Amino acid sequence: MVANRQYEYGTSPRKLDEYNVRKKSSNTQKKKSVKVNKQAVFMHKVKLVTSVAIFFAVIFTISYRYSLVDRRFKEIQGIKKEYIALQTANDQIELGLKSDLDLTSIERHAKDKLGMQKPIASQIKYVDIEKQDKVELNENVVVKENIFEKLFSNVAKLLD
Repeated sequence: MVANRQYEYGTSPRKLDEYNVRKKSSNTQKKKSVKVNKQAVFMHKVKLVTSVAIFFAVIFTISYRYSLVDRRFKEIQGIKKEYIALQTANDQIELGLKSDLDLTSIERHAKDKLGMQKPIASQIKYVDIEKQDKVELNENVVVKENIFEKLFSNVAKLLD
């Protein structure tokens, strides 16, 4: 059987003062607990919103840093491609210089463009040069002697 909470069993009714006091005290306790619960719920919501904001700030910072790293990486790759292109151009220029300085290409250029010819045997004259080492002293050079050299030369003059 379902008990009716408003119905009181027994013959003695409750006193009105007790009933009011209980009701008032329970209402104030309920109001206080409701205020505490509302504050707790509000603080929980504030913490949750703050946590979500911090989380998104961290994610944004990380993604921003990754975008900076990616941009630098692309710059480095572009510079590397430019370096490789310059290096191949430099190699081609070096090959061109080597081919221009090759004796056969110089000879071909001299014959074709300048009209030069190799000399014949009658045009070649050999000159014989003596191979002697000659040393000449320059007497205009003044040699400064220090004290010991002067003393030694004076002693050598006295002994002669």
